Amino acid sequence: WVEWVYVKDAASGKILGAKRYSEETGRSPKMTTMRIQGVRTGLRVTAFVLAHGVGGGLWRSSAFEMRPARVHRIRSASDPARLRKGIAELLREVSPACVRDRGCFSLALSPDVVADLLADAHAPFEGCDTASWRVFITDQEYVEGEEARGNEGGEAKGKEKKKPSLAEILTGACRIPEDRIHLLDQSSRDAEDAAARYSREITKLVPGAIDPEFDVVVLRLHRGGRVCGLEPGSGEALNKDVLVLASGARVSFATPLLDAAKRIGVVVMEEREGKQLEAEFDGPDPKRPLSQVSCVPEIFWFNLDKTAE
Repeated sequence: WVEWVYVKDAASGKILGAKRYSEETGRSPKMTTMRIQGVRTGLRVTAFVLAHGVGGGLWRSSAFEMRPARVHRIRSASDPARLRKGIAELLREVSPACVRDRGCFSLALSPDVVADLLADAHAPFEGCDTASWRVFITDQEYVEGEEARGNEGGEAKGKEKKKPSLAEILTGACRIPEDRIHLLDQSSRDAEDAAARYSREITKLVPGAIDPEFDVVVLRLHRGGRVCGLEPGSGEALNKDVLVLASGARVSFATPLLDAAKRIGVVVMEEREGKQLEAEFDGPDPKRPLSQVSCVPEIFWFNLDKTAE
């Protein structure tokens, strides 16, 4: 009977994932599944099986490449208003089942998406049980002291109207109850402390088997590959040791938290072809933050395309 199945990096020998069976369940396992996080696409790995009894021993597979089993769904739109409609439709589709099955709908939004797409919305989630939602923000600025409350919506310049804060947009235009919106604790000692507090809050409120598993994370992808405040090739983008990290005054989700999500929506405000979009996750460049995300089964692209109907 099979006791252990484990996977190693073929080059370094590092164990990436393992699963143990009891004697009862290990007598005839036809297929095994295990969660392997933070493994880039194309990494060569080897699988091992440790079995007991007649014909038992340690079996090793030939090296093979890791390829994520996921689906890319591209929802192109001709203008930002239609992009916003597409995002709202996704959340309306997904949230009822999450509330029914897990008691809440866990959502993380990029601040760019909130400020640029949802600020002009009018009750986009009407009909949803938003009182059962938990809404977090993927990257925020830590502002020390009293300035935090005054500047959350951005500085007013000259006679320009002050921009609404994230909380004002989410409670006003989006009509999400204030107690369901979880922002960075600006009373923290510093950005590192704020990141640690936010990580603990997420871990407490967002259910998950290993790491917290957001039902949907909606990100904004910028030119060059920056996402969630993570720059391609930076130490922050490659950090797999924490869920939330601080870089200067910026507090951001780390890639393990993105990798644990059930679905990721990515907003792209410039025109790109489908293969260019998919390459952000599955392309050959391991330095891009999204290339560190290997476990998410569904990727929804909200792509600006002026030719779309």
